[in-house]
Amino acid sequence: MESEFLILWKLMQMKFMKAIEDSLFQIVNSTKEVLEKCPPELAADILDNGIVMTGGGSLIKNFIDMMEQEVGIKVFLSPKSIGLSSFRWRSRI
Repeated sequence: MESEFLILWKLMQMKFMKAIEDSLFQIVNSTKEVLEKCPPELAADILDNGIVMTGGGSLIKNFIDMMEQEVGIKVFLSPKSIGLSSFRWRSRI
């Protein structure tokens, strides 16, 4: 039998995912729009090589799978998804 803590943890995860679901779909739809507007040679490269996601949002459970399924292109998680994007952001300031 699951502990009370584990049950509460799962409930919090479900509420969190429900709360951000619309935002995740906005990101997916924006990605689709950008891909539709890409020059053909860039779109071909993306289709061949996939999309690399970085940043904290890329670590959201099942987000990469969701993106891959909705966009129809292989999606990869950057091995340095937090540090790399934080470094680039700071270097622009």
